Amino acid sequence: MGVLRRFVVPSDCLNCTLQQSGNFCHLPPPLLNEFSAMGHVTLYPGDATLVEEGQLLRGVYIVCSGRVKLSLEAHDGKTIILKVAGERQVLGLSAVVSGRPAPMTVTTIGLCQIKFVERDAFMRLIESDSRIALACAAMLAREVTGTFRRLP
Repeated sequence: MGVLRRFVVPSDCLNCTLQQSGNFCHLPPPLLNEFSAMGHVTLYPGDATLVEEGQLLRGVYIVCSGRVKLSLEAHDGKTIILKVAGERQVLGLSAVVSGRPAPMTVTTIGLCQIKFVERDAFMRLIESDSRIALACAAMLAREVTGTFRRLP
């Protein structure tokens, strides 16, 4: 017989015990309060699909703990794994900012704690503070340069 496990998921970022140096973990107090009130935190089991390639996203997914696989389907029908993303990764940022469909599928690897923030609230946050806008621009730049680095 298995041992019953209890998971405590924080309801907000202010009381989260997973805080580390990350893009949204150490915002100045007024911004952290605002960010904390946005969206919701959910525990996902392994092999849960968060985003499907070609889907219009309703918001961004921030990996608080765990890892996710980013993949796409090649023209021959094979699945290509682009990378494995870990904690503090913001998933769906380029699709949300551009308003275009998701370029890849995102699937959990093992148990993951994910914060989801709806597109409109996230865009208001970006528009309200230049530090967050700059952090998002830096994340997008890392995504692009990382992609080019993996090309032959």
